[in-house]
Amino acid sequence: MKRLIISLLLFVTVSFAQDELLLKDGTVIKGEVDKKSIVGNNSSIRFKPKGWQIFQFYNVDQINFVRSWNGKLLYPKGVVVNVESNFYHLPNVKHLPSDEFQEPYSDNIDADSAGYLPCKACFDTHPQISDYALEKELVKATIIQIQNTNEIMYEHALLPKLQSMMSNILSNWSEKLKGYDYRIQIIRDDSPNAFAIAGGNLYFSTGLLEMSENDEELESVLAHEIAHVERRHTLRAYKEYLKKQQALAVATTLLAIAAVAAESEEGLLLAGAVSEIGKFAIEYSQKGYDRDLEQEADMFAQIYLINSGKELTNMLSTLDKLATHSKTRFGYIPETNAFSSHPNILSRIKQIENSEFFDYNSPLSMEFFPIKTDLNIQPGFIKLEINHAYKTLSSDSDESDEILLIGKIINKHSNLSFQINSIKLNFLGSLGVTELGGIVDVSASYGSSTEFVGRIKSPNEMSEKVLASVKNKKILPFAVDISAVVLQTGKNSKKVKGLQNIQCTMTIN
Repeated sequence: MKRLIISLLLFVTVSFAQDELLLKDGTVIKGEVDKKSIVGNNSSIRFKPKGWQIFQFYNVDQINFVRSWNGKLLYPKGVVVNVESNFYHLPNVKHLPSDEFQEPYSDNIDADSAGYLPCKACFDTHPQISDYALEKELVKATIIQIQNTNEIMYEHALLPKLQSMMSNILSNWSEKLKGYDYRIQIIRDDSPNAFAIAGGNLYFSTGLLEMSENDEELESVLAHEIAHVERRHTLRAYKEYLKKQQALAVATTLLAIAAVAAESEEGLLLAGAVSEIGKFAIEYSQKGYDRDLEQEADMFAQIYLINSGKELTNMLSTLDKLATHSKTRFGYIPETNAFSSHPNILSRIKQIENSEFFDYNSPLSMEFFPIKTDLNIQPGFIKLEINHAYKTLSSDSDESDEILLIGKIINKHSNLSFQINSIKLNFLGSLGVTELGGIVDVSASYGSSTEFVGRIKSPNEMSEKVLASVKNKKILPFAVDISAVVLQTGKNSKKVKGLQNIQCTMTIN
């Protein structure tokens, strides 16, 4: 009987287990590999994706690796250890070390047993930054909260129009899209408002649709909400929430780094951090985004409208209607409603009216140089590029202005991801040495770039000088504080040792 049970368990395990095909573009396909097609020097490998009835042919030039359901590397055969860095690599990649630092192993399991680490560029099955998994959990929790307290109108007559407008905005968005699956839902609610949560989920109230007088007003609202999604404001709000809670700070930070060696998305979700998501969803659905995130969404909506050759009048008229509604119908919108008005609408109007954009012909570029670290890091491993500047009124003070620097952080390292903790710049002839605000656990995934917005707060009387410093590139890098994730052998995120601080300087190009 015991033997029968063991046999059945083994059959079930094997039946449900999935082989894995990882393409060089980062696509992961689960299914069944034809092991016979791997033998010899075949130019293609037969693989049957999950749910398919027949095998498909995949050219080996497309394939990074094929892994068996039990973790064994099937293609290519063997791995190459870099004895200098302690990483092991696939034998078919271009970043192998020189011959004197190579040591062959029969497979990745043997290399793991010998204490070597997998090269993240070779073996990472989650090429996007790891906190996308956390973002998915935030989406689920927040959607549940919204749907439990609101009536969704799935057959509303304006849905096709809104979806068409959304597609047009996305096709003309100023930055590279993250690939979210955007969808619009309409809430039965007389109070006019719109709301966005992570993953491309946009909500419009019937009150807002009835209040809008033309398509251009709706377009400005859509652009604002898309900006919330593309700038990942739900995730950023959650990280800030955890910081304020002073709970699970280490766990949260680790989740924000793209170098967590986890086999599955579930492995990325440290139990403590996930336990806070439900509490956050309730608070978040009641309060919405903070002032800085609203300002940032307004800014990117403005950029879209300006680049599309459209006036800002419709954006301003929509905000004015929201402000008028909240004043004339005081108490009509309950504070606990997921669509309670965005805070400080009048200040948002003033910010838009008093805004100024500046675009560099060529980016203001700075490179990071490590001072002291035990890690294998070369000078210039991270580059900061600033492409635009945006000046407006402060979100929280009448006596100061804000200048936002917009660009990207490029991580040139092939194996390590980094967290940007703080950046200090020297604004010559104006503020002097100043730490940029708005940097909340900015993670730079290995071999990729991430968006960057740094905030400068300046007294009103000095803001023109600060903007002049920015326009004329009279900025010197001063200091940067970053961390790297250090991993133990294996794929379990619980084996993460922690963050290793790296002292750096910066040089301007």
